[in-house]
Amino acid sequence: MATIPKPAEQRQRRNKRVVDTPPAAPESARRVPEWRRASSKWHPAARDWYLSLRESGQAFYYQPSDRMAAWFLAEQMSRVLADPEAKASSYDSVMRGMEQLLCTERSRRQAHVELAPPGASGRPPAGGASTSAGEQRAAEVEAGIAHLDDARRRLSGS
Repeated sequence: MATIPKPAEQRQRRNKRVVDTPPAAPESARRVPEWRRASSKWHPAARDWYLSLRESGQAFYYQPSDRMAAWFLAEQMSRVLADPEAKASSYDSVMRGMEQLLCTERSRRQAHVELAPPGASGRPPAGGASTSAGEQRAAEVEAGIAHLDDARRRLSGS
């Protein structure tokens, strides 16, 4: 079984590998690519999963074939969830498809892809003062909570 790498801030390497990583696109250059419309006939969980992919960090790097694979997987997921006699292998194939699309933290770590939480820049605060890892993590969590609160307000119509 392959080991899952730790996040970059927890790794301590002395023999650093040189890995070609794709440059991060600036926020202003990011645009939402064309996605197929989610079917109104899908199971609610499959529909929510498919719609959530549009907002996920890795979606920026999806190619048209990846977006089509996500649509197909949502279709399959809907059928599996609607079938009361679905076999475990059907659920397993859906989970494998989700891993291939890097939908889980585990699969992203295995692929050496790290996504920053919304609003996290990874830079020290202005003024050059450095913060401890605990303070930085607290700020990241606070930013994530604010992001969740904003999403909750949008969904509730408040």
